[in-house]
Amino acid sequence: MARLAHLFCELAARLQMVGLVENGRFELPLTQSDFADACGLSIVHANRMLMELPRRELIEFQHRHVRILHPHALKEIAEFDPAYLHAL
Repeated sequence: MARLAHLFCELAARLQMVGLVENGRFELPLTQSDFADACGLSIVHANRMLMELPRRELIEFQHRHVRILHPHALKEIAEFDPAYLHAL
């Protein structure tokens, strides 16, 4: 779950930098296969984790959009520190 949580945190941070996040919500037109590939997971495992994150009320999917409901909890699971995004 940490890999997917990190992906959502990083995408949200990067999209926030360019003004594409509104109230924690952003467009994310990716398939389960895309998530699996990006995180090095099997499609089956990615599917399970993609169902688990909303079950824990960390994120919600709305059509092709994602809303991060509890960013601090998601960052904790992911061990996400956005500082590396500004290191370049």
